[in-house]
Amino acid sequence: MRRGTIGLLRAHRARRLSRERALGAGSASRPGLDEAIRAFAWSYVAETLIRYRGDRKKAASALGISLRTLYRYLAASELGGLRR
Repeated sequence: MRRGTIGLLRAHRARRLSRERALGAGSASRPGLDEAIRAFAWSYVAETLIRYRGDRKKAASALGISLRTLYRYLAASELGGLRR
């Protein structure tokens, strides 16, 4: 059974939260600044997609980027081949 965009994004959020809990606050193995910025950017995009219920055109507009840029970002992310 194929999972939709929202299901994949929620699964990603759950995995991210479990990784954060595993690291714990104040852990010595905290990510570097570049990794933290990438993680924040991905979270921001994912949350925007969830807010707009997977509507990529509306999400891209809300993010202030073109739809093509959003597709490129998704292709480079963990959700690489995600299609509706």
